[in-house]
Amino acid sequence: MWYKINFKPKSGVISDLSADILWGHLIWGLVYSGRGDLVKDIISSPKNMLCSSIFIEKDSTGGIFIPALNIPAVTEISALDNSDDSTDYKKLKKIPYIPMSLLKAIAGDFSIRVYLSKLKDYVEKERSGFFRAVKNFHNTINRLNGTVLEKGGFFAREEKFLIKGYSFTAFINWEYEKNLLADLLSLVSAFGYGADSNAGKGHILFDRGNGIKELNPGFFGDRNSSDAVVLLSHCAVCDKEFDLSRSFYKLKTKIGRLGGSYAGRFPYFKRSVVLLREGSVIAVKGKKDFYGDLIRGVHIDKDIVHYGIGVPYWVNTGE
Repeated sequence: MWYKINFKPKSGVISDLSADILWGHLIWGLVYSGRGDLVKDIISSPKNMLCSSIFIEKDSTGGIFIPALNIPAVTEISALDNSDDSTDYKKLKKIPYIPMSLLKAIAGDFSIRVYLSKLKDYVEKERSGFFRAVKNFHNTINRLNGTVLEKGGFFAREEKFLIKGYSFTAFINWEYEKNLLADLLSLVSAFGYGADSNAGKGHILFDRGNGIKELNPGFFGDRNSSDAVVLLSHCAVCDKEFDLSRSFYKLKTKIGRLGGSYAGRFPYFKRSVVLLREGSVIAVKGKKDFYGDLIRGVHIDKDIVHYGIGVPYWVNTGE
């Protein structure tokens, strides 16, 4: 069963709003709840718990905003109505979020040309920025003598604050008891999300009564009449599943850090993995419930995996 969950931000967030972090929080929530049996079940059958990335929801209307789609380079500038100037195109490429309703409206007859045209109309009418970013500067501490490093120890971390009137939302496929999922989300709310949660960052509030709702079948588009997907979470690259020659995508390199009870293990970081970003438009070779997989072999501890499953939103390109 697919659910839409909602979190109210109570502080700034440092970590990316990515599916792997949310999935990791839920996995550790199961461990802390004494449900290690379900962790093993999920690792062996990933469909039992799938997570999208975290998106933005407007509190007054319930409208959801997702990452803007990855679009091709200058070859499609002619898609912009009445414009032969690349200035408009460059502005569109910088838009971070789009309404999910825009994607729903064009999913049945999807093309980059139609998307750019709708996107231009949206930009002229609506807001596309939802965060206020603050850079916090730090000095790296030498743990041996308690002093700062003389050279190369000065750095900054960006903290993002969601503007008033908006909240965080995500989609989770959960094949167990609904109350257990609510318990896990309450743990995420109590412990915080992402980096520096022990210092008050990533404080998000989950409301058990209104923060979780079942999604209707077909929420993610018409699978039967579609031939491509828009990824709603990052995804491991798999040539057997995708026709990348007909796709528009961007790649993301992720070096995951161990969390939970594994945070003190050495090495502290996973091996780097390359993922397709959210918003990638992917031509698929076959229709599946999800794409990608849990990525194994990312650490010397063979039990450690990295979440690399893409949640699909179905679109029809007519090709």
